[in-house]
Amino acid sequence: MVRRINTHSFGLTKIKQRLEPGYLPSADKSNKKFYRCDVLFGAPSANCQGTGICKIVAAANPDQSDVQVETGCRHTPALFALDASNGHLVMLLFPEFLCTKIQREHLRHGVLDMHEPCPIPENMRAFFGIQQEQLPADRYFLEPKMGYFQIHFSNGAPAERAG
Repeated sequence: MVRRINTHSFGLTKIKQRLEPGYLPSADKSNKKFYRCDVLFGAPSANCQGTGICKIVAAANPDQSDVQVETGCRHTPALFALDASNGHLVMLLFPEFLCTKIQREHLRHGVLDMHEPCPIPENMRAFFGIQQEQLPADRYFLEPKMGYFQIHFSNGAPAERAG
């Protein structure tokens, strides 16, 4: 079951605060604009079971304070940004929102294995001005930062893909 709630109505101000780009250290926000999303883990072809990213639920606008709340432990709020140096999407995950199941099954040993591509929502593509329609299947590594993890996604070009 998925419910849409306002972060203030349940006292989840910490979620709202952590998902504010202003919360990040200034070095991490330079030349970046952020889009708030809810990331559902799993495989798209297996009804969101298995490993990888099944679905990205993008807010209607990048600054929307509503988040998706789902019963169970298959999703997490996240911020997406565009890496200006290479045009690739970057996902920021916050440890306090990652339940044990996500950490053990999807981010084990600091690695996100995506065996299938995941669609990028149209409103998010338009916001970042990218043509890329999906996050490619690949092995992605979590880069620890101060207070969050960062994952750099490839754009699917063969020269960019890790073996």
